[in-house]
Amino acid sequence: MGKLQKHGRKKGPHQGETLTGRLTVHRDGYGFVTPESGGDDVFIPARYLRGNLHGDRVEVALERSCLLYTSDAADE
Repeated sequence: MGKLQKHGRKKGPHQGETLTGRLTVHRDGYGFVTPESGGDDVFIPARYLRGNLHGDRVEVALERSCLLYTSDAADE
């Protein structure tokens, strides 16, 4: 069975910053914004989508940084 490994804080935008990008919405209701400036996608919980749809160009105000976890399940 795979385990999650903590890698520390993600590099990229930080709390208080904004970024602009394209929204990709998952069928379960949450989404990800792919920044136009490059870098890692930003997770958006369903409650914050506020009527935005898949493919919309959105501006995101970041509230806090996240921890990056990866699974080593593929290595087993």
